[in-house]
Amino acid sequence: MSQTTDRTEQAWASNATVDQIVDRLRRSDSAVVLTHGKPDGDAVGSSVAIAQALIALGKKAIVLFDPPWTDRFDCVIADTPYRVLEGKADDPAWSDDRVKNADTVVVVDTGSWSQLAASEAFLRARADKAVLIDHHAHGDPEVAALRHIDTNAPAAAQIAADVTFNLLGLPSIAQLPLPIARAVYLGMATDTGWFKHPSVRSSTFRIAADLIDAGVDHSRLFLQTEQSDPPERLLIMQRAMKSMELVAGAQGAIMCLSPADFEETGADLSLTGGLVDLPKAVRTVEVSALLTQVEPNLTKVSFRSKASAKDIDVNELAQRFGGGGHKHAAGARIEADLSGAKKQIVEALEDALR
Repeated sequence: MSQTTDRTEQAWASNATVDQIVDRLRRSDSAVVLTHGKPDGDAVGSSVAIAQALIALGKKAIVLFDPPWTDRFDCVIADTPYRVLEGKADDPAWSDDRVKNADTVVVVDTGSWSQLAASEAFLRARADKAVLIDHHAHGDPEVAALRHIDTNAPAAAQIAADVTFNLLGLPSIAQLPLPIARAVYLGMATDTGWFKHPSVRSSTFRIAADLIDAGVDHSRLFLQTEQSDPPERLLIMQRAMKSMELVAGAQGAIMCLSPADFEETGADLSLTGGLVDLPKAVRTVEVSALLTQVEPNLTKVSFRSKASAKDIDVNELAQRFGGGGHKHAAGARIEADLSGAKKQIVEALEDALR
């Protein structure tokens, strides 16, 4: 590893407390909230919670989502002002007065330039005005001048819960307005596999209980976000499962999705969330990987591992390919087509599981 990379990783740490983040947000008049591309439940929930809290204080706020986008979480976004970026320099979002005149940028659930591609130019010009709330182990510290990073938090939304109820001056999280409570619950639930992942702490359940006391209908939220898939979701799932191969003595599982799979099923990238977890149902599988070719010479890789006796750290695995994430959930991008990337991942899994 180079000295430059070492310095960057050492600098990836909090330089602000929750109270300092809250103070900075209270002093702002308007904000743009950003998160990572292909927003998942935690990205959406954290973004919406922060934006809604600022609006509740009479401030202006808008969320910009990097594509690809899905309407899966519309029930949580509700009336939150937002735009989906088009990923181009002349994107109409950059001329939106709510965006170009904002005095603060809030980045949630990521701190990596590679995950902020559509908004990178905008953010680089305003990093000195940026506040970051994240729970990932690695990132680029220059993304934001003020950073609160809790790598023990199972979801960025759990940090957002602390930020929002303190920002609103409430006695407890149970007093959060329902739109904020619902968004926080979504983020926490989805990033923990609906409270199944080993990252869950006792505080996670206490906060979840407070959010239910605030009015969150958790069973309805599950129905709306997890049981409302279009048929294309099952078709692309079928393709992924059909491609599954077991490696390293059936301790590793690899699934592959090609551009043809998406074209023939009518699915898009937004419908692949959670597919990488499916092979973990096999008793012997310790690590699963989903490879998706997104460009002729670029393949996206998602890793998941079990909190078992082997306890494989897929964050370290992803770092071999310039990626990262969490111990049991990480990702990377490989500059190769699907076949070339697969060969590299097979070798990496066999090495890690040997």
